[in-house]
Amino acid sequence: MERVIYADVLFLIDFSMDVVTIWLTGNFMHVKTTARKVTVAAIVGAAVSVLLTVTSQGRFITAVSGIITAFIMCRVAFGVRGIKAVKHTCALWSIALLLGGAMSYLTSESGVVGETSVNSVDNGGERLLPIAVLLCAALIFAVGRVSYKKTVNVEITLSDVKVKLKGLVDSGNLLCYPISGCPVILITASSAEKLLSISDIERIQQGRTEELDGTLRTRFRTVFAKGATGETMLPCFRADEILIGSRPCRAIIGISANGKFTDGLDCIVPSSLV
Repeated sequence: MERVIYADVLFLIDFSMDVVTIWLTGNFMHVKTTARKVTVAAIVGAAVSVLLTVTSQGRFITAVSGIITAFIMCRVAFGVRGIKAVKHTCALWSIALLLGGAMSYLTSESGVVGETSVNSVDNGGERLLPIAVLLCAALIFAVGRVSYKKTVNVEITLSDVKVKLKGLVDSGNLLCYPISGCPVILITASSAEKLLSISDIERIQQGRTEELDGTLRTRFRTVFAKGATGETMLPCFRADEILIGSRPCRAIIGISANGKFTDGLDCIVPSSLV
């Protein structure tokens, strides 16, 4: 019996599933994206899926094509590269398997696919589907922990003084300078003392910026912040250069009143900079 494939229907189904999968991946990995990027990535995934189905490629070619396509989708949707792109691809694959396995199991149990299709799945296979779903969920959880509970090396340069700090990547750090939208890296007061004199730090924290020297005065910024103790104006300054790992980034430095952060770390880095 000849198989009839409705490419337009298949494309719409794959496109819809890809949009949901990409959206879930972005939320799980705490990565900002746009509707346009998600749409383009979903179109790429759906087009490749339809092409592979219509041309009836073998399992090996289908698997390799799927991995490459998932990698491209992550690059397009999230703008990640290198090891981050690999981690996001693993998360995308895991979430896709989780959704696909769950839907296949529910469809099989409900009998929506028809009597013939349901009977073609033996009892052992049906029992394995919930296990596969749980394994996928565990893999997603593991990838998330490895990706976002991590530290980075931060190097700050100010007036020929370089300080190397250990920072925590925190997706909850959403502080930014309102005019430029530049994200804020929070450093401890003790770390700030390695870059500035104690008297200058006191002047900055007390708002006596007119007493700073001319160069430092032009670098001074204030950012409105909300914390556990209430609302406050966070004193900040613009450094000459900031490196996260070996990569330069655009950010401003905020001085926290805390002596040390969690696990004795020196600074808190927004996940958008990593």
